[in-house]
Amino acid sequence: MKKMANFYCALALFALSTSASAANPGEGKWVADEVFRASNSSGSTGLLHMNSAYTIRDGEMSINTGVSSESVGGTDYTQVPLAIVYGVTERTEFGLVGRYIDSSAGASGMAGGELKMKWRFSNQTEYLPASALALSVLFPAGDASLNEVANWGARLNLLFASEAQLTDTLYIGMYLDLGATTINDSPAGPGGDSYTNLDLGLLFPISDDKRLQFLVEFNSVGGRTYQYLGTDNFTAITPALRYASEGFKLTFGVQSRDSGSSKATANIGWEF
Repeated sequence: MKKMANFYCALALFALSTSASAANPGEGKWVADEVFRASNSSGSTGLLHMNSAYTIRDGEMSINTGVSSESVGGTDYTQVPLAIVYGVTERTEFGLVGRYIDSSAGASGMAGGELKMKWRFSNQTEYLPASALALSVLFPAGDASLNEVANWGARLNLLFASEAQLTDTLYIGMYLDLGATTINDSPAGPGGDSYTNLDLGLLFPISDDKRLQFLVEFNSVGGRTYQYLGTDNFTAITPALRYASEGFKLTFGVQSRDSGSSKATANIGWEF
């Protein structure tokens, strides 16, 4: 896993620097109205699972929900999240996330929540990607057996994004999410827990109006002591399709993990 994570990180840094240098500000770079950047059910602007350095517009609100299904160790889990994201300024957004989880092992109910804040501290330039910092607070709610935290947890993400028009017909977006999570008191065992995530995402519009997009994420989680919903550390690839219009987003993808398990996710969002 460590070798794969190092590979993802090296690939991401190369990709971000390449696309940033290819972008021509005012001409080659995407703007928000063109690419229809979307928030997701994790409570942040991003791809399917991962965050990006971009934020929704000042004064705009996004409501996202969906469903994901996975089978791990003989237990089936179905998650239904609900996320509200609000653009506070042109560079700052807040998100609130809650989840309902149903388990074939018998437990079902609300499964904790998350309050998120993202601040983009630099925009993309001709040679550097856009950069942002995200801070999340995790809190318990509902069924204790389905919660990731017993008391509280915190997550910090450093985010980069670079989007460019490489040729007359070829657009590409590249995204990097480096995160660290600490859990004060884990329901899965004594004491707390901590882990890191490394996510690399690519986006390619595949229609002339850019509304139909192909996404792919390379996801990695490491350092966990305890399992959550039957999963601890993994690397994965997640291809997805997104349809994006000005006020509506629909995304579907399947994450395939190195453990052999998979997770199918559909996300739908509206912006006001």
